[in-house]
Amino acid sequence: MAVNGEPPIVEFARDYNQYVTLGPAVRGEGAAMYKANYLSVPEDQSVEEIIVGIKVFDPYGVKDIYSLTKEFYMAKQLSRAENIVGVHCSFLHKNLLYLVMPFVHGVSLKSLVSSSFPRGLPESEVAFVLKETLMALSYIHARRFVHENVCSDCVFIDGESSSLKLGFRFLTLDKPDSSTVSSDGLIVAPELLMDRTKARDQKADIWSIGLLALELHYGRVPASNHGDLKSVVTAIGDRRSLDFVRKIVGSCFTASEAVHSKKMSSSLGDVIALCLSPFPSRRPTATELLDHKFFRECKPVKHKLFTKLQQGKNSF
Repeated sequence: MAVNGEPPIVEFARDYNQYVTLGPAVRGEGAAMYKANYLSVPEDQSVEEIIVGIKVFDPYGVKDIYSLTKEFYMAKQLSRAENIVGVHCSFLHKNLLYLVMPFVHGVSLKSLVSSSFPRGLPESEVAFVLKETLMALSYIHARRFVHENVCSDCVFIDGESSSLKLGFRFLTLDKPDSSTVSSDGLIVAPELLMDRTKARDQKADIWSIGLLALELHYGRVPASNHGDLKSVVTAIGDRRSLDFVRKIVGSCFTASEAVHSKKMSSSLGDVIALCLSPFPSRRPTATELLDHKFFRECKPVKHKLFTKLQQGKNSF
């Protein structure tokens, strides 16, 4: 994933007639996603065609237009980063809003993990996914933005480039008006639950990274509320009680799932404990996390994620 790789700028036309759809749409709730060919490829480009993704929906049916607009602005500013699903342009056609963005040859991390790794990923895969996601998040934070919805639904596995891309909830999900986790759920950092007027900041994004790490390791977050989560994180952070970790985690799963006995390395446990600290000031930045031993020792391997993706051959 080339975080700072910025390809030559292409000015995409805000004209419906400059795009030809390729195949049927992938339809979600209130929106459709098309794969399309952009016709006006500049002469200075080294490629003969540019494939894009186009999301089409009724803008008047969007309940939270503020969040959609905010994400659009952020994605547009970040569109040159190869590891982020940015936005090229937007336009209206017959009262429908068209969002033109890079096409991802793959599926969401949530979809792949739930279908192919229900008991969680091997730790080498967890390290790879978290490292790639943190690199994208570091790029976003360096430009003074806050993602606000870092989760497995917003991470996409691109089979063509063998990379991960971080997308945005309102721009890339099928259900732009529904949260992947309840607003009172775990995705909300504890400091935000205590003060509803407080805006999400970069430390809240790091909290979400901790939840993502748990989900990747176990197949889902082993807690249903902040109280249960605190017990799990406290146990993980205490290296003297790994058996207690399995007991706590095991109580959150059915016997048939049998993931509570899954071993977790001390370095991954340390990453999770750091991210899920109840004190925002104690959570590291994305850049600081990338310097953690867990990621420094992350070695390039042939990842099972891409093997499973090729077997399914799906695209969002």
